[in-house]
Amino acid sequence: METLIRKILVPVGVVPPETAGDPPRASDMSLRAIEYARRAAAAEAAKIFLLYAVPQWVMSVAGYEKDDEGKFVEIGGPKHAAPHELAREQMTIIQRQTLPPSIASEVLIRIGEPARTILEVEKELSIDLIIIPRRRKGNVINETLFGSIAGKVVAAASCDVLTIRRPPSE
Repeated sequence: METLIRKILVPVGVVPPETAGDPPRASDMSLRAIEYARRAAAAEAAKIFLLYAVPQWVMSVAGYEKDDEGKFVEIGGPKHAAPHELAREQMTIIQRQTLPPSIASEVLIRIGEPARTILEVEKELSIDLIIIPRRRKGNVINETLFGSIAGKVVAAASCDVLTIRRPPSE
């Protein structure tokens, strides 16, 4: 029987540590999405890609801008860790906490608007399945005017998309 799912993409939301020194953690909804991905990967021998999209405005606020080659460089020389470097460290911790070594996985850090970034990675890596959480109960006006990230991905993805909803009790 042919394997239907070889590559699974899971966009991950990171929750800031509650106190200094605490490790970062994935949001509860992201943890649910990672668990679905883990089960699917185990059944299909698929590889999981954990994606964190750093919004470009975060890079700008942190004092980074694109150079002529399209790489982000710190304005005025190095002062502190770049947001995308910090995100990689955080996501690597989350990867170790949530996925066993027996499941092939990789952390991806990209800079850009989340929905567009997810769709770019989907095409670039020929993803077979995106498992994406719906972050919160949406504000009807905001979702109508701007749309949700999950909604944009469902509408535009060329692969299957599984959306993870918040349990009714939450």
